[in-house]
Amino acid sequence: VSTQSTGLLMDSLMAEEPSSSSSASSSVPPSTTPSVGGLLDQIASRNLKDLETQLYKVNKLTHDYVVKIIQLSRGVGCCDRCCLRFLGINSIPPYGEDDKTVELLLGKLLLGPSDAPETVGSEKVEYKSKGAEEICPLCLGALENAHNPTFLSTIFTSLQGCGYEIDDYALTLSFPLSIYIREKSLTIHIQQNTSSDVLKNGPVDLKEAMKWILGPKIRTELKLSFNYHTLFKMNIHFVHPETDAEHQFLDQLVDKLGIQQKGKKRQNRSEEMTHAVLWEVLKKVSTSQFTTRGKIPPTPVNTKATFDISFEHASIYVAGRYNKLSRDVSQSPWLDDEGERVAEYSVSELIAGKLAPKFMSKETVFMAAGREDVDVRMLGRGRPFIVEIKDPKRLRFTPSDYQQMTEEINLSEKVKVNSLQRVDKTDCSILKEGEETKKKTYRCLIWTANEIKEEQLKELEKITDLTVQQKTPIRVLHRRALITRPKTIHSMKCTYIDPHFFHLDLVTQAGTYVKEFVHGDLGRTSPNLGELMHSDVDILELDVTEIHLDFPKQLDLSSSSSSSSSSSSPVITATTATTATATTATTQ
Repeated sequence: VSTQSTGLLMDSLMAEEPSSSSSASSSVPPSTTPSVGGLLDQIASRNLKDLETQLYKVNKLTHDYVVKIIQLSRGVGCCDRCCLRFLGINSIPPYGEDDKTVELLLGKLLLGPSDAPETVGSEKVEYKSKGAEEICPLCLGALENAHNPTFLSTIFTSLQGCGYEIDDYALTLSFPLSIYIREKSLTIHIQQNTSSDVLKNGPVDLKEAMKWILGPKIRTELKLSFNYHTLFKMNIHFVHPETDAEHQFLDQLVDKLGIQQKGKKRQNRSEEMTHAVLWEVLKKVSTSQFTTRGKIPPTPVNTKATFDISFEHASIYVAGRYNKLSRDVSQSPWLDDEGERVAEYSVSELIAGKLAPKFMSKETVFMAAGREDVDVRMLGRGRPFIVEIKDPKRLRFTPSDYQQMTEEINLSEKVKVNSLQRVDKTDCSILKEGEETKKKTYRCLIWTANEIKEEQLKELEKITDLTVQQKTPIRVLHRRALITRPKTIHSMKCTYIDPHFFHLDLVTQAGTYVKEFVHGDLGRTSPNLGELMHSDVDILELDVTEIHLDFPKQLDLSSSSSSSSSSSSPVITATTATTATATTATTQ
């Protein structure tokens, strides 16, 4: 909801004023041209009806209470807009009007309901706005800043130069803890002087009032719409060193009121209390507990709150499938205990490292549907992955842009990607599902101590849905819990090479330790391939050839111009990946 500024309304009305050359022939007398004061009065009167409806019909206040709240608020030096907040005015337009109009509006409220007959001899209550040098002790000058040209210019310039590609924005505001303590103090002060539970819900949230003022101004100046649900946020953080310590008198009540603090318990009570803890304290503290320790009403301040501005964009997510063609590339950076690299390259760096600069991001997180060992290749359609790109500044990419990113990544001889595309955060759960529940297909190069015949391999192929019990392998015992996991070998297909070598294609349950199924891991996996073949066996090479998870969607690149074969969705087989031959294996 936007509010029309006083300046725009004045421009509109003044445009109807006849020029001096035509005033003589005009039927409208010059005396009817509204003065600036008259225009402000019109604006105040136009808002007055809405405010009276809210005050007297919705908030159920009497005129006496309205007068008392205004007088008590102004008595401690509150600004005009904080007076509106304590009256419970939660309609947007009044906060966006200029200072003089708000002052007129409060003055009219003091006179009583506009539709009530004037009582002869009734006392006239005049409204006196605060002085120009006086700083509001409630908002610490924040609401006054919201109309200050210097402050607004800083906001506009910062947004224009933030470097993000944006169409809308969300605004987050952070205020000193002392503001909320001072609001509580004035609330108690008003209640004590009205003998009523008026303001039992507290004043209108300062953050909302600020947004009601800034939103229309930013929209008018920069043509940017406010959107609660957008991924881009402007953060304005206010600080006020003069009142930094005002919350400390409530510290001793945290434990007494039974308030649990998240994370580590504060060992030093001089540490900054969090907003969440303070709000719990203010909600639970009694009036007597507060008045015994705190100051009623809030005291004047000598300085305004200062502020800084920052920007952030929520993470976006890019998905695809990767093939790993090398047996010396880890999935994530592999470091030893001294922090030295064990593997020179990692899948995450070869992919996410290329994407980050495209999105002008400084940090990424790589996620995949499971992982393969450093000496295992990922073939077939590839393994589904998602890259979380944190705080991206560049966001507008076309399908051809993603295709170009694919081609750049695929210049590597170690890792290839396909189906690169943007996805939602909710899709991350699909990867976890694939890691835990889907089937996977492997190809193993097997060596046997005993000579084998093709007939033996055919007998092996008859075994289906074999359940094996796998204790945590020795090689990962240092980082995995010692438990026994039942896993299923769904099918086996064998390709004879010579009396001591064959290829074994396995379809297994996700999470099966395939190497251990082959050699038995000193009996920790049973039954194992060695037991089934009655021979010592070992695995020389292992490839993942299929992850049975249809994610992300396959892209149709037929309409893309001059697309290279590397940017389509290939199926990389053991042959195209140059699988070692039996002769090479025998030599080894």
